[in-house]
Amino acid sequence: MKKSIKIPTIVILVFIVILTSIFYKSIGVKKYIKENNSFDLINVNNYDVFLSGENHTFAKSDKFKQEIFTYLNKKAGVKNIIEEAGVCSVYLLNEYIQSGNEEYLKSYMSKLKGTMAYTREKYEFYKWLYKYNSELDEDLKINVYGVDVEHDSLAAINGIEVLIDKNKPVPKSLVESITLVKNKDIRAIKSLKLAYEENKKDCEEYFGDKFIYFENGIENLYPSGGGQDMRDKIMMRNFSALYSLKKGEKFFGQFGSEHIYQDYMNTDYVSEDEVRFGILLNGKSSPVKNRVYSLLCVYENKEGNYPGNNFFDYSLFKNIKEDTFVELCGKNSPFYKKEYLFKGAKEDNVTCDYIQGLYILKDSTKTHTYYPDN
Repeated sequence: MKKSIKIPTIVILVFIVILTSIFYKSIGVKKYIKENNSFDLINVNNYDVFLSGENHTFAKSDKFKQEIFTYLNKKAGVKNIIEEAGVCSVYLLNEYIQSGNEEYLKSYMSKLKGTMAYTREKYEFYKWLYKYNSELDEDLKINVYGVDVEHDSLAAINGIEVLIDKNKPVPKSLVESITLVKNKDIRAIKSLKLAYEENKKDCEEYFGDKFIYFENGIENLYPSGGGQDMRDKIMMRNFSALYSLKKGEKFFGQFGSEHIYQDYMNTDYVSEDEVRFGILLNGKSSPVKNRVYSLLCVYENKEGNYPGNNFFDYSLFKNIKEDTFVELCGKNSPFYKKEYLFKGAKEDNVTCDYIQGLYILKDSTKTHTYYPDN
């Protein structure tokens, strides 16, 4: 009779040990989360590129973008912002950031109509960025660059127009192209490409020190490749071209969250066989290999969470009542040892293979549609 009792007793004891181990590990993880909530814990000297991942439809995204960029600008000297927008179209936005000419901003925003970026919050962020930039010394000025595909040809033409020196004589070989650009004629795209291919020297002389930006913009108008992850590959190509001009400087960009993960996995929207911008940026052929910091924004809302509960595990954050940052790669971090957050992660990976920072945003409202004053 005694022998028959021993086996279930051992099973029960093992079960208790396992439960106790899980309990104390959970306590340890929650303790770490509670104690590592300052941006100052980010070792900014270890990174050249800082990516944050947002949901485009929540109002707190741009408020967070303002907060994290301000910190990185002051703490790490980051003065280059990369945008999830076309190379050429962002030339127009950057012109606004430098000059404050409201017409540039209104023109840029008008081409976003019908997209998730056409928001009052986005407009207000750029207004804030201009004011912030205007107060900096000349050698500390911020510049904004697009690295995405061009989503709107007219937006691209508007961007190229700001590269034109209107006081400079136009070479005969470029007259037609430049006229089409000034007239905002869609045919300018093809005409500029032909001018670049057939009269590159004239283009170099006419655009001067802005030629490299003209060249990068023209090449981005005709991207090669295909597949679901084509955009991320183009982002990497465009970033590499930009980095060659800004080598040694640091960058910040806030993108849709799917673009910032640094390893493959299944998510709500992307399969594990698709490459992300973050993977390429931190990969072996990147000029900033192993110097990329990815920070994910997650949104806990009464009407539903983002990312979804089927992908992201919110159980460790039940007691968090306000917007909270967590540095995942601090000293003795459990996130370096195990994967705790992503249900689609690869079996042997740890959390820090994907992201290095987390920001929990509580009860964010949806963004508001942008309505121009006139």
